[in-house]
Amino acid sequence: MPVYEEPSKEMMILLEKYLNKNEICKVSGSLELNDKIYKEIIFFKKTFFKNEKTGFLYVDEYNNFVHSKNIQNELAKLGHYYELFYSEDKTYGFISALLNMEGLERTNEDIKDIIKGLDFLKSQGVENTENIKNVSIKLLELRLKINEAVEKISDLVNQMQYKPFNKEKIQILYPLYEEILKLNFEKVKLISTLENYLDYVKKMAEKKKKKIPFRFNKDIVSSLMKVSYELSYYIKIIKTYKNVLYMTNSQYLKFLSDMNNEKIDNRIKNIRI
Repeated sequence: MPVYEEPSKEMMILLEKYLNKNEICKVSGSLELNDKIYKEIIFFKKTFFKNEKTGFLYVDEYNNFVHSKNIQNELAKLGHYYELFYSEDKTYGFISALLNMEGLERTNEDIKDIIKGLDFLKSQGVENTENIKNVSIKLLELRLKINEAVEKISDLVNQMQYKPFNKEKIQILYPLYEEILKLNFEKVKLISTLENYLDYVKKMAEKKKKKIPFRFNKDIVSSLMKVSYELSYYIKIIKTYKNVLYMTNSQYLKFLSDMNNEKIDNRIKNIRI
C-alpha cells in the first residue's frame, strides 16, 4: 500500500487553482484528528536533483478543504510525523534514511576483515591502528543495537500503516525514534574520538595495498580496501556532524526536536488556504 498517492481526477479538478506551474502533488494516507479523517496534499516543484516541497493543503474525507487554522495546525503536525515515519523518500523519511544509511549493516565478517587489515598495518609500523581497532569493535555492538531498534520501529510502522495516523501513533513511535537518535549520536561521538588519526591511517592503507610485496595477496588487499572504505565512512560522519559534536545527548535531542518544530512551522506557513 503506497503511503502517498497521485490525486484522483476529481481531486485534481479541485486542486487546479492552487497548483503552480511545474508543480506536482501527492496525497497522504489517512490522518485522524478528533475522530475525523483528513488527508494532506503536498505540492512539489520539480528540480533536476529532487522534488522540493512548496506548499500544503488539507482535505476531509469528502474532499472538502480545511479552512480552520487550528485544525490546519494540528494536521500539519500529523502530516510532518506521518512523512517522517512513513515516507519511502530517504530525504524526508526517517526509517528510509536509516535503512539506506551507509555503514548500518556492518557484519561480524566485515569487522573481522577490517581488524585483520588494521593488525597488518600495525605490523608495518603504522601508528594509532589499535585505537581505531578498539573503536571499530565497540561500533559493531552499537550498530547491532541500532539495527535492532530500526527493525522494531520499522515493524511497528508497517503494522500501523493500514490504519489512520494519529497522535496516539506518534506517542508510540516517538520514544523509539529518540532511542535510535541517541544510539546513533553515541556512535558518532565514538567515531569522532578518532578524528586526528583517520586521514593518516587511510592513506597508509591505500599506500600499502599498492606495494609490490602485498598487491598480489588478495586477503591483505581485500582487508586494506575495507579499512580504507570504513575510515572514509568515519571521516564522512565526522564532517556531517561536526557542528553538533560538542552537544550532550539531551542537547542533541532538543536540537532535533527544535528542527522538527521548525519543519512543522514551515508546513503551516506554506498552507495555501
